[in-house]
Amino acid sequence: YVFQLKKNKASMLKEFITSALIIDDSRAEIERLKDFLEEKDIWAKHYTPTEIEALTASQKPFNNRKLIFLDLYLDDKDSLENNIARIRNYFSSIIGNDFGTYGIVLWTKHTDEFISFVERIYKTANKYTPPLFVIPLEKNEFLNKGDFSGVLEKLEEKLTNDVASSFF
Repeated sequence: YVFQLKKNKASMLKEFITSALIIDDSRAEIERLKDFLEEKDIWAKHYTPTEIEALTASQKPFNNRKLIFLDLYLDDKDSLENNIARIRNYFSSIIGNDFGTYGIVLWTKHTDEFISFVERIYKTANKYTPPLFVIPLEKNEFLNKGDFSGVLEKLEEKLTNDVASSFF
């Protein structure tokens, strides 16, 4: 029965997630992830920080994205604090307060800094809708194998253990 429940939850997750946004500075690192998501009928859009910064207020292509795959270090030369400040600034300007329900998959090589990110991302100052949940996924685990087929299963496993995601 528990196996069946988990199996049903996984299929519900795949049915619910119809679109994803990927924010990463490296197009090469996300191309296979984007292709994999689209093979699973999940519409995926990728933006680099430069592309986000070029958007105007009327060009908000981000509404109704259920998942945001987010690289923690959008600039490897910058500090963790400055990268998080950039992310919060992006969320303030392009997500705003009317974004809807979403979750963040912290798609990073730096999962050890996950707690610092979570502590800061929920300090919205009412400038953007906070995420329903934030979970880490080790980017290198998939990049090194060159196989992204386990992304949704790994995501499902982490979501099963996250209380807030049950509302998702």
